[in-house]
Amino acid sequence: MMWLIARKTLHQTFTDIKFIVAAVFVISLFFIGGLVSIQRHDQLARDYREQQIAARNESDLEGIFLVKPPHPLDFICMGKWSFLPKVFRIGPEGIEVIALEVAHHSFLPAYDDLDWTTLITIFMSLLAIFVAHQVVSAEREDGTLRLLLSYPVQRSTYLIGSLLGLMGFVFVPLFIGFSLSLLVITLSPIYHLEVDQWIAILWVIFYALVYVTLFIILGGLVSTLCKQSSTALIWLLFFWVVFIVIIPGQGGILAALIEPTPLRRDEITQVEYIRQNYKLPILDYHALMKAAIEGGGTEAAIQRKLNRLRDRIVTEQRRRIEHRNRLVAAVHDDFTHRRLRQMRLARLTTIVSPAVLFQEAIESLLVAGYHDHAQFLEAVRAYRAACLRSFAQARQRHVSERRPRIKWIVTYAGYTLSGVAEWQYGGIKPDVDLFPRFAYARPLVKRTLASSLWKVFVLTTLSVVTLAMALIVFSRYDVR
Repeated sequence: MMWLIARKTLHQTFTDIKFIVAAVFVISLFFIGGLVSIQRHDQLARDYREQQIAARNESDLEGIFLVKPPHPLDFICMGKWSFLPKVFRIGPEGIEVIALEVAHHSFLPAYDDLDWTTLITIFMSLLAIFVAHQVVSAEREDGTLRLLLSYPVQRSTYLIGSLLGLMGFVFVPLFIGFSLSLLVITLSPIYHLEVDQWIAILWVIFYALVYVTLFIILGGLVSTLCKQSSTALIWLLFFWVVFIVIIPGQGGILAALIEPTPLRRDEITQVEYIRQNYKLPILDYHALMKAAIEGGGTEAAIQRKLNRLRDRIVTEQRRRIEHRNRLVAAVHDDFTHRRLRQMRLARLTTIVSPAVLFQEAIESLLVAGYHDHAQFLEAVRAYRAACLRSFAQARQRHVSERRPRIKWIVTYAGYTLSGVAEWQYGGIKPDVDLFPRFAYARPLVKRTLASSLWKVFVLTTLSVVTLAMALIVFSRYDVR
């Protein structure tokens, strides 16, 4: 009996012109999104190549620039790519994030592209509630509900069968949209999907089914609570606006109040202040040289004192440089951690929305958005730790080969004291043979699946709870 009711509901839905138009509209969006994704990915790939060339040209012994590659599955989830940092500079002074000047990450748009995640989050959920709002209330208005329930049909059987029929209808445009989008993408020479990425796509499709099912069941619940289908639709649109628009778009305001996003100009100001306080004090060294010479002694004795003074200056210089580097690195780390905390807090303050839960599940599965930013930053930290000795060796080789970029010279009474300003290495290209190669590979699906499945489990639990509530309400529903 349940399957007969499901078939009846499926047939009624497929013969309703307004539902067919809505489904065709969603399918067309997936097709258009696939075309847009190809153009966008091609542009991102070109930008990445240009940024890599610029990074190699601008890298020196004061810092090496690293560029984050575009995501190979950005047609599924862009994850605010245009707003997150893509260029990092590593060196003895720490990790500097070359980011756009964005005052508050929480005010960034919740949906910024026609990727799968956006289309499913917005339009598939809207189609689901548009179809499901009349599953009970419209049947009651037509008088058919009273007639159907006069037969030996349990109410739970009727409601579940009707919801299954609606799922069958909504899943059809979803699968067609996926198929058209994948067809466009696989036929283009821009994307090159590997086996692991196809596995990720299958999991994304499963996550989408769970998410859409939740909104279909929510539509069934509201329909059982309302006597008229128009009232049910109004309430469902209200919930849709709250869960899809308001919470994801504005929920991060609390995060901005708790953890304000630091501005890049403030970070630069603090770094420049530290650098100004740790410059080489030439006047102090001039006084030391003068005291050494006026102390008297033979020519050889004076020269020995000057040599010891030079070694002392070099030691002091290196000590000051190391201390300055630690302070500057601490400033960069503090600003980076504050930005990460603000982004994480913005997501936590909006996790009550099923849309945010779905987005978080997709981003953690694919390592996109915030997760991609955090993973790449971890790879950059590991690479900097591996390069610290290489920086020191490259600078030492540069000095030992007597090719210092800037020298300091102090003269007094016919004597000369000279050395190398060791922090002046701007414009000196790093020795490629001394530095390890940087490689960033996003983890495989089998490593990210567990972190995303629990979010889908929450969505599934919400669906079960909502279905139970709908069954309880419908068991007491007045069909008259």
